[in-house]
Amino acid sequence: MELPKDGFHPMWGRDNVHDIYAEWRSVLDEYDPPRIAVAEAWVATAERRAKYAAPSGLGQAFNFDLTKADFNATQFRLLIADNLTEAAATGSSTNWVLSDHAAVLHATR
Repeated sequence: MELPKDGFHPMWGRDNVHDIYAEWRSVLDEYDPPRIAVAEAWVATAERRAKYAAPSGLGQAFNFDLTKADFNATQFRLLIADNLTEAAATGSSTNWVLSDHAAVLHATR
């Protein structure tokens, strides 16, 4: 599946959801300590993921890059390094998943 890069697809990576998540952030910040939420957001680029994972957004977003990668240590290492660099540059967080309800891969990983 080719994910959209423009933020206007009716189901994937819509830019207008970030206004809603900013409102949620204000509710999450009312707690002591502040809470986070986790976006299950399939995105085309790490930059788009950072919008969900930023401190002004939900605080975290699943990173599905490893589900799309070959089972290869070098490829995994590069993806992880790139995502850590992106997270540091944007002030967002990152995490990785090997599967989800739509892509069950653990048995093959």
